[in-house]
Amino acid sequence: MKKVLFGTTALVAVGMAAPAMAAEPIKLSVGGYMWQWAGMGFNRDVTTADIRKDLGKSTGDVWQGGNGPMQNYITAREYGNFATATDAEIHFKGSTKLDNGLNITIQFEIEAERTSTSTGRNADQQWMELSGGWGALSIGERFNVQHRMHNSAPQAGTIFADTFYFAYPMGGNAQGGTGNVTSTAFYWTSLEGINQWGRTAHGIDYVTPRVWGLQLGASYTPTTASAPGSTGAFARGIANQESSGHDAISVALNYTNKFGPVTVSADTGWGRVQSAQSINQTTLIATGTTSASSSGLKLSGWGFTVGGSYMRIFDSLKTSETSAAGSLTNTMSLTSAFATSFDGYVWDVGVMYETGPYAIGLAYNQGNLRGAINPWNNGSKDNWQVAQLTAKYTMGPGVDLVGSAAWLDWQDQITVGNPTGGTKDYNNSWAWTVYTGVKLAF
Repeated sequence: MKKVLFGTTALVAVGMAAPAMAAEPIKLSVGGYMWQWAGMGFNRDVTTADIRKDLGKSTGDVWQGGNGPMQNYITAREYGNFATATDAEIHFKGSTKLDNGLNITIQFEIEAERTSTSTGRNADQQWMELSGGWGALSIGERFNVQHRMHNSAPQAGTIFADTFYFAYPMGGNAQGGTGNVTSTAFYWTSLEGINQWGRTAHGIDYVTPRVWGLQLGASYTPTTASAPGSTGAFARGIANQESSGHDAISVALNYTNKFGPVTVSADTGWGRVQSAQSINQTTLIATGTTSASSSGLKLSGWGFTVGGSYMRIFDSLKTSETSAAGSLTNTMSLTSAFATSFDGYVWDVGVMYETGPYAIGLAYNQGNLRGAINPWNNGSKDNWQVAQLTAKYTMGPGVDLVGSAAWLDWQDQITVGNPTGGTKDYNNSWAWTVYTGVKLAF
């Protein structure tokens, strides 16, 4: 669609070597996307009786230690079979070039659908970038370089994240893990996938020029999300290091080149964040370092694209007492308190074929994360796998008809009775879904 231009006031820039004014005022173009879906989802319903059967218990037994009946920690659930979903954003982009050769680019990405609050609206990302022959420096709320340079499994039209509108077999508010802990790892096998730590939080990054196909980038975010699962959209300014994630660093090396008909894209990256979690069941706060190393590869040629990625997460959270009311000792292993560990891995692999306006793809995602751990859940892990068939038909410029069929499996574990009572699977579930929709880009 034709871009709509709006005049704005000129951006006054301070030149690095000598005063310089923009040759022309910045003008904003309007872009974005709108996705609308409808589909069927079939999720395994889990009742309290199912959970008791998984655990080998016939009644609402009390956990050892007097911490209440198991129903306090386990959520039974029953899902419908039909759903509709949407995702839409409005993007405002602008740029100018100063007389001294400095390029200035700005971008705003505004969520176009209502947020979880009744009247809320929110900006997804916004940043300013200064660039030249020396590379690009940006500051704002933006995905970090480890995410932006990353390659993962190719998919046609829809991605793993789209599927969770229709199939969501996660465990709810249960011991052993919550859907919030692991679901974001489906989306990105990079640092951004660690429960959205620092996702689009305010930071600064630098990317070098591409030389011989290689490009290096680094990001620094002073303050990340205030709690696990938060996107960190309001994480700005000085961090409260006792209750907020802070000092997130990521570096990435990306390579892209073409050898005859084959295009190669590869990357490797590393990131870490100083973590902090408030622990509701006590007056303790869990602190430590969460880090992730990631790598990805894509090969494209003759209409085919094959690729995949892998991320390994290392978590060293510890807990420390913040109030005399706390019943635990001053310094202890995370397994002695109620908190969340992201230690584990996630990987994906896929293949896609495109010819003319048609594309079809098949991708698989599998992972293992430790999840929620506490005195009654020592050493358990959460495991999942997703297989997804995707298809796309380009009806016209910026108009795609998409569809997907997916199968998901979730295995949740818990330590039964007490910290030495043994690990058992429970709250296990599966789901499959078929959905279709239209994606517009403008």
